[in-house]
Amino acid sequence: MVKIRKMIQMTSEISMASMSDIAFLLIIFFMVASVFIIKDGLHLVLPDKQRKPVIIASKNVITIEMFDDGTITYDEKEIAGNEIEEKLQSAFSENEKIFVLLRVSKKVKYSDTVTVIDMVKFAGIKRLSIRMM
Repeated sequence: MVKIRKMIQMTSEISMASMSDIAFLLIIFFMVASVFIIKDGLHLVLPDKQRKPVIIASKNVITIEMFDDGTITYDEKEIAGNEIEEKLQSAFSENEKIFVLLRVSKKVKYSDTVTVIDMVKFAGIKRLSIRMM
């Protein structure tokens, strides 16, 4: 008797049904196993409503204004942005009771405002007030 062999045809297709299950399981695994990075924002101390307002002498206040067109004034005199830190350091070395009032126009970029806030902090001044114009 003659045996007939059946030819097994090989297909080059891969079943994709289980691939979607594996993909979702990997996504869930990495979401659970990963550590989310929490970016630090600006650490500002907001005024307390129960406290009385602090009165500061005008000689101890330095006013920095930032306008829409990019100009910056330091005590009502126009100044370049990179000179602010030097002036603040010299003012702080003369008088440690210095208080900075930062007046910012509504259309100034946040990054520019943060840069000036950093300059104030790098100068060593810890007392800062921010106002919108």
